[in-house]
Amino acid sequence: MADHREIARRILETFNTGDFDAIEGTIKPDCIMHDPQSSSTDQRGMDVIRSQISLYRGAFPDLAMTVDAQYEDGDVLISRWTATGTHTGDLPMLPATGRRSTVTGIAIDRFEGDQIAESWNNWDTLGMLQQLGAIPAPDTAS
Repeated sequence: MADHREIARRILETFNTGDFDAIEGTIKPDCIMHDPQSSSTDQRGMDVIRSQISLYRGAFPDLAMTVDAQYEDGDVLISRWTATGTHTGDLPMLPATGRRSTVTGIAIDRFEGDQIAESWNNWDTLGMLQQLGAIPAPDTAS
C-alpha cells in the first residue's frame, strides 16, 4: 500500500514543477473532482487535474505551493496548503496584474487503494482576487 500523504504531496508539488509524469497512476480514471473554481463541466479524471495545474502555472509562472499539514483518517486524507506566486499570465476573465498573491486552501482526498477516487478542493479565491486588485479589499482603516 502506497503512502497516501506522499501521493497527495506529489500532486500538489506538480503545481510547482509541471511534471505530470510524477503523478501518473495516482488518480483513478473516473476520479470525481469537486472544485468550485474549475471551469471544466466534466470534473473527472487526470485531464481535469492537468488542465487546472496548467492554468495556474501559466498565470503564476513562479508558483510555489507548500503542504502545511496533513491529517489522515482511514481512506480520507486532508492536506492544508499555501501557494504564492506573481500573476504575470492571464486567468479567465482576469488579465495579468503583475501582483503577488498568497493563497491558502484545503484538499480532501478519498482513496481507493493507492489511487484518489474523489477530491474536494476549497481555497481562498476571494483573498486572491483582492490581492490581485480584481475585487476591492475591505477598508481596514478606522
